[in-house]
Amino acid sequence: MDALRARVREESARAAPVIDAYAAVHAMGRAREGISALRRQGERYEALVRVVLASLFTLPDDVRRQIRGASPAARDEVRARLEDALRATLDELVRPVECLAVERYALAARLSARASLPTLESDRARQRLAAYGEDRVAVCLARAHERDPSFEGLRPGELSRSRPGRHAGRVLGPPALEDRGTSTAPSPPGGRGRDRAPRPGR
Repeated sequence: MDALRARVREESARAAPVIDAYAAVHAMGRAREGISALRRQGERYEALVRVVLASLFTLPDDVRRQIRGASPAARDEVRARLEDALRATLDELVRPVECLAVERYALAARLSARASLPTLESDRARQRLAAYGEDRVAVCLARAHERDPSFEGLRPGELSRSRPGRHAGRVLGPPALEDRGTSTAPSPPGGRGRDRAPRPGR
């Protein structure tokens, strides 16, 4: 899965200038602009996840040779095992980035509440938090607190004003593995501090 890790690094480097630019806006200390910047940072992290998960994969040549003479049932079994391994690897690679998005959305919602400034951007941030679900948000914010004790974990009832979204924490599911020469589109699914957004992989 080295190619996947390289893809994550490549896309992270590409997204970093935009994410850092939003961090600079947040650091200016203006509530309205800060809410918008934080929400857009979360959106960029989610876009990064989508790019990685939308990558198309093929069966390795050695596996194709191994199963070429196998029965259809045996080929399906091998394919299923490989797809399970791929999902596990993708989870390892993308979940930390998803958590960065959750952190940004939480900070946007909290800044809105602290400033008594409800905006369309803060509403969107709350909706995205609700889409991940309380358990996932709690895990992400707990990890953020471990990394930075000033980052508060999920507060009781913090998501109560958010409307449920369409998915529970995953932007896309991984695509099915295909034999080389064919492809398939992916199937859709159903901070380090307050002033600076961490980059993926740090």
